[in-house]
Amino acid sequence: MQKYDSIIFDIDGTLWNASKASSNGWNVYLTKKGYHATVKKEDIESVAGCIFEECVKKLLAHINEPLPSLLKNLNHHETEAVKSEGGVFYNKVKELMPRLANKYKLYLVSNCQEWYMNVFFEKSNFKNLFADWDCHGRLKRSKADNIKDIIKRNNLQNPVYIG
Repeated sequence: MQKYDSIIFDIDGTLWNASKASSNGWNVYLTKKGYHATVKKEDIESVAGCIFEECVKKLLAHINEPLPSLLKNLNHHETEAVKSEGGVFYNKVKELMPRLANKYKLYLVSNCQEWYMNVFFEKSNFKNLFADWDCHGRLKRSKADNIKDIIKRNNLQNPVYIG
């Protein structure tokens, strides 16, 4: 008898790390605007798991630009950088995920934007391994609510969350 019927994964800090690409994108915009600010990979890692708006508020509260404009511009530049550079997969993830998919139903939930989830799928070639997925960027719901939705939508009886 299997202990779990499924595995729900998070992306950042679990399957890969795209903090370098994200910080590069943010820094392109900050430099372009002449702001005296730099965002390091470690800064992005410190807010991993937060929704995008919270990340920006925590790391760039001192930037004198209306928040909607700052969010739009940072998002644009981050999107370009992550699409171009991708993330770094953690050790053995690329080999392990197909093996897990043969044994368990896999699901993916994240507080990321929808474009980020799609880039992850593109870079990993994992989309077909996941029975379902959701993210904050799709419906602006919390990770906890998205996990509940995945469980309900897929009638999961005994899932385990790894994130």
